[in-house]
Amino acid sequence: MAHGEHPLAAVSGFRRPIYYGWWVLAASAITEMLAIGSTSYAAGLFVLPLERELSISRAVANSSIPLVFMGGTFMAILVGYLLDRVPIQRVVGLGAMALAAGFVAVSLTSSLLVMALVLFFPVAFGFIAIGPLTTTTLVSRWFYRRRGRALGLAALATSGGGIAVVPLLSLAIETYGWRTALQLEAGFIMLIVLILASCVIRSGPADLELQAHPENEDRPAVEVAQRTGAARGEWGYGRILLQRNFWSIAIVLAILSAVNQAIVVTLVPYASEAGFSAAASALLISVFSISAAVVKIVSGYAAEFVPRRTILFAAACSMLLSVAVFLWSADYAMLILACCLAGTALGCVLPSSAALIAECFGSSSFGTIMGVTYVMVGITSIASVSYAGWVFDRTKNYDQAFLTFLVLSLIAAGAALAIRPPAKPSTITEEATRR
Repeated sequence: MAHGEHPLAAVSGFRRPIYYGWWVLAASAITEMLAIGSTSYAAGLFVLPLERELSISRAVANSSIPLVFMGGTFMAILVGYLLDRVPIQRVVGLGAMALAAGFVAVSLTSSLLVMALVLFFPVAFGFIAIGPLTTTTLVSRWFYRRRGRALGLAALATSGGGIAVVPLLSLAIETYGWRTALQLEAGFIMLIVLILASCVIRSGPADLELQAHPENEDRPAVEVAQRTGAARGEWGYGRILLQRNFWSIAIVLAILSAVNQAIVVTLVPYASEAGFSAAASALLISVFSISAAVVKIVSGYAAEFVPRRTILFAAACSMLLSVAVFLWSADYAMLILACCLAGTALGCVLPSSAALIAECFGSSSFGTIMGVTYVMVGITSIASVSYAGWVFDRTKNYDQAFLTFLVLSLIAAGAALAIRPPAKPSTITEEATRR
């Protein structure tokens, strides 16, 4: 086995032509699927059981995701810092243990205060450490030539959470109750993620001496693969916050993520109270997830040929149409259409926003910059989900919330148009020629 070669690379079939980054992408996508599926997508499954068992309001029952996102706004800065400075597999392993421990703790208590503290700290850390922030950081490090399609495929993990995790967890809740289902979920997540972190995930091409692989050919000098912890990224927090493109990209991602999260959390109770069965209500989440999954692949490939600003603008327009449909009709066919449009918006914004950040700021500081971006995503998601629950408690419907989301979608469209193409960076070859 060659020096620096990972043990998997020595297995027949794992050598060429398969670039090791694809194995890292697959492993991190699975961890992200489990993180998103067990939190963002699954939150709606617990709203009615919690409301009935603990005799709480809809706004309080909706608060699990806002609490996780609130904690995540703080944890994203910490996790982003760690991703740029320590081996990523260690961050992922620690996140899996924190998430699993948090789920078990929630299942063992009826105290709202204890639940809130657990969701705010260990669950939030685990969600961020094994979720999209880590996956996009890994993909931006491992890929350059095919970064757009790799990010599109990686973003499938968020949809996979709704497709795979939600139906299984819904069945477990119906069969064993929500507390036992949460404990089973915790054990499964910890086992799978720890195996992937220890056996597959590595921080970047430099860990396996793959900097010269054709995938990294003509990579800009600012993206030279470095061994984790060898050097700090060139972007400090102060400089990041002065960049117009940072704010424009972050606003689009934050608004569309927040509106989508509010829709996902309210879908099950909204459809149930409209007279649809539990299975039909849960199916809407799967429709949303499948739509997002298909569009992520398409937009990921398109991002290599179409201006990414254009894709973000299309995402905002799709979100606008989705909210308009929700306002127009509660017919089941129209709800399916609205979910497809919302999934399209998410499918466009996730890979393209990550690709734009890597293009504008380089991959060596990607974790730090995405960590700052996730603060905005967390804050807006907390506000949108809490606001939707508050509106329902006051008016017994979601019309006012949907009108607000309509305005936010217009703001996101304007922010997408404000993005400016980054200056073309010099490549490693060009810098070597100058010397």
